[in-house]
Amino acid sequence: LNMFGMNWLFQAVEQYDYITARSIAFKVLSVLLMFLLVHAESDYIVYSAITVFAAVGSNILNFIKSKSIINFHWYGNYSIKQHLKPIFILFAQSLAISIYTNLDTVMLGFMRTDIDVGLYNAAIKVKSVLTSVVTSLGTVLLPRMSYYLKQQRRNDFSNTVVKALNFTVSISLPLSVIFFVLAKDTMLFLAGKEFEGAIVALQISVIAIIPIGITNILGIQVLTASEKEKYVLFSVSLGAAVDFLLIPTHGSTGAALATTIAEFVVLAYQIWVTRKLLSEIKVALRWKSYMLVSGMAGIVLYFIANKFVASSFVRLLFLGIAYMFLYFIGLLMTKDPYIKDTLGTVHNILKHSSSNSHTA
Repeated sequence: LNMFGMNWLFQAVEQYDYITARSIAFKVLSVLLMFLLVHAESDYIVYSAITVFAAVGSNILNFIKSKSIINFHWYGNYSIKQHLKPIFILFAQSLAISIYTNLDTVMLGFMRTDIDVGLYNAAIKVKSVLTSVVTSLGTVLLPRMSYYLKQQRRNDFSNTVVKALNFTVSISLPLSVIFFVLAKDTMLFLAGKEFEGAIVALQISVIAIIPIGITNILGIQVLTASEKEKYVLFSVSLGAAVDFLLIPTHGSTGAALATTIAEFVVLAYQIWVTRKLLSEIKVALRWKSYMLVSGMAGIVLYFIANKFVASSFVRLLFLGIAYMFLYFIGLLMTKDPYIKDTLGTVHNILKHSSSNSHTA
């Protein structure tokens, strides 16, 4: 079904409202089907069918809708050769990423036991959810970034990179801190007491979402949009090599450490490649501010967490909200421009809705 997905088409024409509505609808329907049809271990075939439906079932809808955008007729005289090289580079890039993001699990299975693999996968699932939140912006902005470069609108391109990097760091840092400090509560709530052995692996893994978020911007938005896919390929290949060399025999914790180091290696190379752009925009980057605020809020969270006695769910909920409140206050105190813009937008919306209600 991935062959018919054509998600790239709807991203290219920026139909994100359709992508969002379609994804939510299929996910909600899949959850309902799961509750209705899966009741015992013997229902594993139904479970796998629903899983496929949730992941790629909407691709059939994509294929049908694509006919309203493109015409499936043979026109002839296609100039395919010019596209082969970048296509194969992107393919090799995806392959390298798949290798080093799955190599740790495979090697762990060979070197250790199924228990280690189970513990590691529990940690990785949490990391995957957080990563999807942090990297969501990269895919959305790629068509726009490519457009700016094609139109030679360099200032718009640079300003968008600044906003994307600041947004990514401002989100990835607090998420890493929260789930690092509350790793035990996270594992107990999501997986149970049997998975306490995955706590350290989770703490190490969540650190990786910081370099993953930044490389998602530098790799996809900057290098790919600039038609420099070969540098992205080299960076992820370097990460795969580092991950392979560092795959240790220390169970799930060692695998998490190897993968996290590999992500930082990828980041280091991409920073070096994009150093000219980063030097031009470094004044507008607020990374130091985000590190300071998230770090200080994290210290407060650590001391509160040690004294707050409750169930894992209540601790996660209460302490997570408390941390984000402290983080928000810290950003206000440092006069973060994005927080000010957001508050201004909310104020205008409330003011507009209030005036409309009075008019009615």
